[in-house]
Amino acid sequence: MKEKKKIKIRLGTAVCIAIIILLVIAIGIVYYLGLLKKKELEADNIELNKQITSLKLKKVNIDKKISDLELENENLKDNNENYDDESKYTINNAQYLFYEQITIIDDETRRFTSENPKISFEYPSSWSVSSYIKDKDWRITIESPQAGVDMMIFPYEKMSEEDDIFMSDPGTEVIEEGKIKVSNYNGYYQKYEFGDATIYCKSKIVTLDMGNNLYYKIDFGVTSDDEEHSYSRKEIEELYTKYEPIFEKIISSMKF
Repeated sequence: MKEKKKIKIRLGTAVCIAIIILLVIAIGIVYYLGLLKKKELEADNIELNKQITSLKLKKVNIDKKISDLELENENLKDNNENYDDESKYTINNAQYLFYEQITIIDDETRRFTSENPKISFEYPSSWSVSSYIKDKDWRITIESPQAGVDMMIFPYEKMSEEDDIFMSDPGTEVIEEGKIKVSNYNGYYQKYEFGDATIYCKSKIVTLDMGNNLYYKIDFGVTSDDEEHSYSRKEIEELYTKYEPIFEKIISSMKF
């Protein structure tokens, strides 16, 4: 029988083959780990880009807010300048604004209080109050939700001895007059009508003697204006009859 052939490998060759195999395995592992690391870096890069985009958007929003605040600040400066120049502001059933304050009395009535000029009164909560004050010139207007129905309070100083503070303006037709007292101050009232074909009003003006040649005038009524709110004579009479008790109640609550 023939003897089987045997392949003999030298020890050095075997060691080289083993080293090659280990190197191939190592290279494979390194390549695999490199792929994993690359994917991880790509994922991190995507997340980083998202964060950068988010921060850019936040910066845009912050810049916009800063711009809005700067604009608001400029508007406040303008308003303050206007306030200094004209001292005009309006209170629409607010709790407090500038030097004027309103305290809620109940669900139906509010109280307006001013320190300069010193005056306070109650008025319906659905109405609004506005005031204009500049030096000694001031006026307070009380308006109802009904167009053309309002009241105005303002000062008047007698110019001379001949100046009749109680005399109606030219063109008015006085239909009733007499004496009145408001908050312990003596006064005089005139109920009058005034107007022509386009504008007509029925009003009542109360003149209070505050002493030291100073008078307060309280003028209230209903006005028809063709351009804004047109009322017939009959409607004027009906509205005046409806609102006169409310005006009288406001006047009776006045304190100076």
